[in-house]
Amino acid sequence: MELWEEFIAVILILIGIGLLAYSIRKLRKESKAAPQPKVYCSSCGAENPPEAIFCVKCGKKIASQQQSTNSEKSEEEKAAEDKEADLYFNAGKDDDLIFPEDGI
Repeated sequence: MELWEEFIAVILILIGIGLLAYSIRKLRKESKAAPQPKVYCSSCGAENPPEAIFCVKCGKKIASQQQSTNSEKSEEEKAAEDKEADLYFNAGKDDDLIFPEDGI
């Protein structure tokens, strides 16, 4: 092995060590970050990701802390949310497109 080949090998090893150290440092920072709060569906109780809009299990809209509670919503609002959830979760099933009743 010539001198320039050894030099390149050493450089590559140092780059690998640097990338490994960077990855370890990044993972440690991520693990120290505050955990995101868990979001539970008010209808079925399933655990959902914090950014979820609809429940992954039942498809109902998840009420955020800023939104009003389900008991304060009118029946029309609840029906509209259920219809929106049905459209969201049924889209693409049986390779058919699902359109609202408005004919859009």
